[in-house]
Amino acid sequence: MLTPENATELIESIKEKFSSNIDTGYIESMKKLVDDEDRVMGVRVPIIKSIANDFMKEHGKELDTNDLLTLADECFKTEGREEQLFAVFALSKRVKKMDRDAWRLIDNWVDYISNWETCDQLATQFAGKILLANIDLITDLKKWAKQTNVWRRRFAAASTVALNHAGHSNPTATFEVLRPLVADNNPMVRKAVAWAIREAARADENSAYLFLREVKDVAVPYVLKYGSEKLTDAHMKELGL
Repeated sequence: MLTPENATELIESIKEKFSSNIDTGYIESMKKLVDDEDRVMGVRVPIIKSIANDFMKEHGKELDTNDLLTLADECFKTEGREEQLFAVFALSKRVKKMDRDAWRLIDNWVDYISNWETCDQLATQFAGKILLANIDLITDLKKWAKQTNVWRRRFAAASTVALNHAGHSNPTATFEVLRPLVADNNPMVRKAVAWAIREAARADENSAYLFLREVKDVAVPYVLKYGSEKLTDAHMKELGL
């Protein structure tokens, strides 16, 4: 069984790999994503994915699902961009074996998120796929959509993207989560809401149209403009967009 102490040792070895792949020209742009620049090392996403893939090839057989969750938990507690993204990409390799216990950890991890990149990767690559297998968990997302933490609100919206992706279609559940968020004018939230509506429209255009018609008078202009991009010309005209 992997202990938090053992996990910390593994993270240190992973950070050594990050250190040898720092892109100094990338650091400045990444620092714009987070409030604390000390959380950013400056490693590009494809490199982080490659390191996570290599790690799983080397250690995947010796780490069971609980071990991997323990490692991910310690990664999120570091609050470092690279460590958190590494955790998401490693977890995505085992997501089909995850259950509702992982969701309880996700609830804690959201409090350690400080940028849209990590928020969206955790939401789409891991949390959303657990949500697909446990659709009743939208009850939590509906609660998170009303909280003061901007990243929790964005996470609620972004997690619904998986519900309407890769052949899936769950517009009703999606719009239950998005309904209280359409009036949210925080840039980080409204962008995720518009994104989620577009994905829902790809799966069920008419349902997206009916939702936008329902919320038209309360939704912020950004959500209407960019959330409607996948609607038919006829439906755009009916909405006056």
